[in-house]
Amino acid sequence: PMIHILCTYIIYFFLNIYILLNTRIHLYIYIYIYLYITIFYFFFTSTFFHIIIIYCCSQALYFVIFFCLYCFGLNTKNRPDFCWNTVHHENQQCKKYILT
Repeated sequence: PMIHILCTYIIYFFLNIYILLNTRIHLYIYIYIYLYITIFYFFFTSTFFHIIIIYCCSQALYFVIFFCLYCFGLNTKNRPDFCWNTVHHENQQCKKYILT
């Protein structure tokens, strides 16, 4: 069971990276969706011990990769617009995605 859970979660992990790099989704909405799906997934497929180990490691890797791609511009061409400073920075593209 543990191998099956790891393989499934690795696929899910890279699917999340792909979604981040190829779509424009507001960061906070995406984090909420990600957390809810992850918690729901582990609630039905794993024990509490497995939840802590896999979840913490995957979250750490996920956010390290995410911030490296975003902050260091390793993929600037397809980098999504997360609207970090929508209050202080006028951005029509941000407003379009937040309102729709």
